[in-house]
Amino acid sequence: MHPEYVLGQGIGDLEEKDINKDFWNNRHESINDFEKHISQNGYKVIKFFLNVSKEEQKNHFQRRINLERKNWKFSFGDIQERKLWDQYMKAYEEMIQATHKPHAPWYVIPADNKWFMRYAVSEIIKDTMDDMDLSYPMMSEKAQKELNMGKEELEKES
Repeated sequence: MHPEYVLGQGIGDLEEKDINKDFWNNRHESINDFEKHISQNGYKVIKFFLNVSKEEQKNHFQRRINLERKNWKFSFGDIQERKLWDQYMKAYEEMIQATHKPHAPWYVIPADNKWFMRYAVSEIIKDTMDDMDLSYPMMSEKAQKELNMGKEELEKES
């Protein structure tokens, strides 16, 4: 939607004409490569897209305007960006499809109801951690002996 944001990142000698389908395909490939690299090195990658509906977004903006305590959150720029809703949805969909991989899955979570969104995210995190079969590391026999020697040395100081 805003090639000027990408141009402002100082990525090589880019011009607006360079920010095309190939540019985004390369960015998606870089994301996939990075996530694959870190997952191969023991990290678990899970990604969440918290999907607020257009109607709920409108409700948020109205509350920011109508409730004095929320006025500080209002930005007219948000109203302007809302006009690009369909383009944003298309971009999100393309990005999610291009970067959803078995080693780094996306979870699209309905976010109109905060309690449900928080519950869904926490369940996915909990299930992911359960699947990791986490446990405290076991001490080697050598490390256990060193621990005991350290304990004895500290007790001598008392």
